[in-house]
Amino acid sequence: MKAASAVLIQSQKQMTLLGLTIPLLAVICGVTAAAVAMTVVLDVIALLIPAACLTSVSLWLLCYRQMQANPFFDRELFVAGRFWAGKGKRRHLIAGGRV
Repeated sequence: MKAASAVLIQSQKQMTLLGLTIPLLAVICGVTAAAVAMTVVLDVIALLIPAACLTSVSLWLLCYRQMQANPFFDRELFVAGRFWAGKGKRRHLIAGGRV
């Protein structure tokens, strides 16, 4: 990552490819690979290329629009779930060896 400004060094931009961050591109590639695998498993090989193209282009457009509206879209998508995942469990604080 490189700083966006010499004055505001705390605001940084993530590295992007095709306008999307690397984790979002990885998710798009994974979903596209799953769509291709589904066409192979279901033995509908004629739909392999259209399914891959339609899936990847539509997901790219969706994510690109979200990234333009909110530059932190990828972090909200991936990190928020991990933050709220453990909130249902009870946590006991131990102070001085006493329970």
